[in-house]
Amino acid sequence: MRPFTWKFLLATATLSSSRSCSGTDGTETCDDHSALLQSHVTSLKSNVISVLDQSSQLMNFPKMASLTDPTKRKTALAQFEITATELALNAAAVTPVVVEVCTATSELLRDTVMQAIIDEHDTDVAMLANSYAAFGPIEDDRLAYVTALNNAMAVVYGADGTGGLVEDHIQCRLAESNACVRCLTCEETCTEVTTTCEIAATQLEILHNEAIETVSRNAYCDNGHIMPPSSEVVITLSSHELNRPAFEAYIAALAVFQDCVVQRHTVCESCEPTEEPASASLLAMYEEPEPASAPVSDLVCQNHTQQRADCNEIQIQLQAAQCQSRYLATNDMTLYSAAFLDAVERYNHQKASVMIMEADRKVEWDTLERVICLLMTLTNETDGSASSLSTEQQIEACQSDHVDTSHLDINYLPAPDMGDMPDMPVSPCDDAFIEDAYTGIVWCDGITEHLERLDHGLVTECLCTAEEPDTPESGFPWELGPYLLFNAGFELNTAAGFEVIGAGSDWAATTGEGQYTGQLSPWVTVNLPELDAAFGLTGSDSVAQVAWAYGDPQGTLDVEMHGDEYPETVQHRFARVGGYVYRNAQGFVVALKEISPSSDSLGQDPQMTLYFAAPQEVTHSLALEACPQMFPITLGRLEDGGAETYCWEYSGTISFCESGCFLFRTVTHGYIAFAVTSAPSEHIDWYANHGHHYAATDQQGADEHSMHTGHDAGLVD
Repeated sequence: MRPFTWKFLLATATLSSSRSCSGTDGTETCDDHSALLQSHVTSLKSNVISVLDQSSQLMNFPKMASLTDPTKRKTALAQFEITATELALNAAAVTPVVVEVCTATSELLRDTVMQAIIDEHDTDVAMLANSYAAFGPIEDDRLAYVTALNNAMAVVYGADGTGGLVEDHIQCRLAESNACVRCLTCEETCTEVTTTCEIAATQLEILHNEAIETVSRNAYCDNGHIMPPSSEVVITLSSHELNRPAFEAYIAALAVFQDCVVQRHTVCESCEPTEEPASASLLAMYEEPEPASAPVSDLVCQNHTQQRADCNEIQIQLQAAQCQSRYLATNDMTLYSAAFLDAVERYNHQKASVMIMEADRKVEWDTLERVICLLMTLTNETDGSASSLSTEQQIEACQSDHVDTSHLDINYLPAPDMGDMPDMPVSPCDDAFIEDAYTGIVWCDGITEHLERLDHGLVTECLCTAEEPDTPESGFPWELGPYLLFNAGFELNTAAGFEVIGAGSDWAATTGEGQYTGQLSPWVTVNLPELDAAFGLTGSDSVAQVAWAYGDPQGTLDVEMHGDEYPETVQHRFARVGGYVYRNAQGFVVALKEISPSSDSLGQDPQMTLYFAAPQEVTHSLALEACPQMFPITLGRLEDGGAETYCWEYSGTISFCESGCFLFRTVTHGYIAFAVTSAPSEHIDWYANHGHHYAATDQQGADEHSMHTGHDAGLVD
């Protein structure tokens, strides 16, 4: 024990009143000087600050600036506690001046340093809340994006999924098909009537020739001129009666032909004009002049052509609207994911920083309470009593009593999950869209020859350059954790609480909700440092082995049956989700820890943060070797991310799982493993780059040197 400690305050008094001690009248004493110091201390606390700052050069009492500086406070308080302890142990020499200074110093620590800690706590709470509040506007933007995209898709598919341009196009094509059928029917009828008329014309010509007699004359010479051959119809009186049947047959055929010509005009003129048949010249010999053609708008085949053009235009509009929806989705999804992931990164950095500061503040508050307690043991002005057994007990109580720091607790909400966006619209040029949007279209009643002859079908030209947005690699299966470890709240090694049963491969637990059982992973020797310090374990209770307790599916069923109204406790959450079981060298369970992504720990304080490295793929054969049995997923976020089953691997089978890892079988990525690792270095780098003090604790995975010094190695205080 250093003898100069108790003399510190006396030296302080001399420094503060040295001019009075040098008086020449011989009447002044140092007691008078101490009284002067006492008046200064009791009148203004700023004098105490001055006294402390002056005397800090001679003793281990820190300057007030160090006590109010968060980056130096921990070291300063540790120094202060040593000095206060030495003063308390040498309390026999305590004078009224010492008592006064200790009292004023205690008040000053409460009013200034403790208030500074509370102010820093309030500031961090506000900063954390502000950082979390950034998700609100981003969520509002997401809802606006969803509305805009739904409106764009409604143009294509209709507001309720039926209608829109898709339905307009289908109905138009159905009308086109009907018009096509009418046109073809008209053309077929026209062809049939034309054929009938051609036959009637041929028959009429035959009967015409039979009804008359033609006399032919060969070429001859007449007065030196050559006369050409000729023919003429010669009907004699005697042949009239004989020719009556043939003439009557001709008259009847003529009537049939004339009726056919009228029918042909009626049918064919309603169709779109087509090329004349090969026998048209034969009909022309007998047909009467054709009536005026029907208006174009009344022509069946002309209407069919316009219908096809209208449908092609609707199809082009449909393709453009679908492509625009795809552009909109790509842009909005990119904007939302970028804003959301940036907010997550900022919030997680803020949360990690505040967690460090919270841990430091609790340590500092605890130290302050002990320092004040030690100082107050010196306020007994009766010389000699301070060295009594009672004083020793008071000093021991100051060093061992529990200090309540719950008022410095901060609730750390997990970053919200990324919100859902509508499915990415497919390209209008893709087969998937064609199969979906054009289902139910019938072309010309399904007659292939009509399709080919009349050039029916979809517009084949299509162009849409909108690409798929990059998939944001956030959450599972791209990352896992970090997870906070909490005390599971069981009485250990008893049937009324938690116990390992069987050959050490199973567990059983009793909670207020019921009894649960589950399996344990193989026990493995622990290689993570600082577990005992984090869990507050010493001696025979030190951790030797660890196993993972797989949750009981009954716990999940209990929650599903009761929904949000289920009164879950920390014990039930352990039974439902699972957790780590630690036992000592004698095989007794000494710690039981459940995991949670947030500090909403149902009344528990986190004792450690568990970080995981980036996922690595594992072959099917290696996964089966490491985990012959896989277990159901117990965390909804993992299941939503595509996890199907999992196991805790700590056997050394997978080379990169030196400190253990979680192995998952996933829907999209096969088998992947997340290995336990130290805190990401970018956390430390971020604190340094942003001017934050990095108070290394076991919660942050700092190295041993950093834990001892209270600062990360390489950072300047």
